[in-house]
Amino acid sequence: MSKRPDNDFLQPLKHRPGLAPRKNFKQELRTALIDEADRTKSRLPVQGWFPNLLVASLLIFGIFIGSDFVLNSSGGNTDSPGHENPPAVPDQDQKDEKEKQKFDEKAAQQIIGIAFAHYSVVLNGGGPESGKTFTEEGEAYRYMGEDFDTKQEVLDYLEEAFTPEAALQIFGEHPFIVKKDKLAQPGQRFSGDYLWQDTEVVSITKKESESERIVEYNVPIEKEGETKSDTYEFTLKYVDGGWKLDGVMPLSSGEEEKESKDGPQDDTPEFMLTDVEMVAYKAFSNDLNEQHLKDLPPLSIAKLYVQAELEKRYDISYALYTDREGYVLRTKEEDQAIPESHRGTTEAITKQYKGLQNGKFIQTGEFEGYVKYSNANGEQGFRMIKDEDGIWNVGFNPIQ
Repeated sequence: MSKRPDNDFLQPLKHRPGLAPRKNFKQELRTALIDEADRTKSRLPVQGWFPNLLVASLLIFGIFIGSDFVLNSSGGNTDSPGHENPPAVPDQDQKDEKEKQKFDEKAAQQIIGIAFAHYSVVLNGGGPESGKTFTEEGEAYRYMGEDFDTKQEVLDYLEEAFTPEAALQIFGEHPFIVKKDKLAQPGQRFSGDYLWQDTEVVSITKKESESERIVEYNVPIEKEGETKSDTYEFTLKYVDGGWKLDGVMPLSSGEEEKESKDGPQDDTPEFMLTDVEMVAYKAFSNDLNEQHLKDLPPLSIAKLYVQAELEKRYDISYALYTDREGYVLRTKEEDQAIPESHRGTTEAITKQYKGLQNGKFIQTGEFEGYVKYSNANGEQGFRMIKDEDGIWNVGFNPIQ
């Protein structure tokens, strides 16, 4: 039996662009089937062609009726009667508008604090674990920390808190060089005379654009044992889904570092937190939320513990202890019951932890390690434990 008639019926399928048939396709197919039946009725025996034709017709109709049903059910044909569109999802523009409207004094204070922390990290070698120092053309330099090997890495980090223009300005104002394919900067520390983490917002002025604010800050300045204040005005812009500082804040410079194969030497007898660590410490002391610690290396967390002990903030020092199962030696209530006479004097704590800021963290296991440092008492080890949340905490009885 010839199959030519069946092939002719399937011709409309050859040029279909997708699953959904054209609006007039089913009617055209129905007409083609009827016309072909009329043309072949007289020349083919009824018993020979009609059953095959009937089966082919039913099969093709089933395919397209089924495809219409699937498309309508899955939303492919949104013009079908009774079809309901899914609820609209708020787009990014709507989210951005909400964030712009939420801008207030608290947000302005947080932004300046975060910007200061980022700025200080970059200007001080990329954090507490900056690279080795060296001399280039008579000038002292240090390699940047391991996360800041290139200009782009520095800019990406700064742009978390600054506009791209301000980030470029910061990078351009400081004489970075490339040595052995690594970024380096002059071996100079920048101190924290300007207490940006303690600023107060004097006023907020909205510009014509909803994406800009002029914020006036009152900034404490601590120098030679006295605390004064000064007023600074900055522009804040809403960029890439968040408010960013569009300017450069002043920082004061400290002493140059000496060349050393083992890193900066401890020339300061007093224990001190870096600017970044101080920002994290103040934030953590307010609510004891460990999320303030998630970006700090183990050495910095160890230093926060020492700072809490020096300030006799035992609630903070206990909150810095590990809570990993099997490593907790006493409850908070038991810790609070320790008499003051057993905790050590300020002089004893300072002597015990002298040199810690120049220590090196050594990881000894999946979630264990210690900060190795030296002082007049010899080589010391400050025990650290990584909790289940991935944040390093202080081990109970940390000195080994």
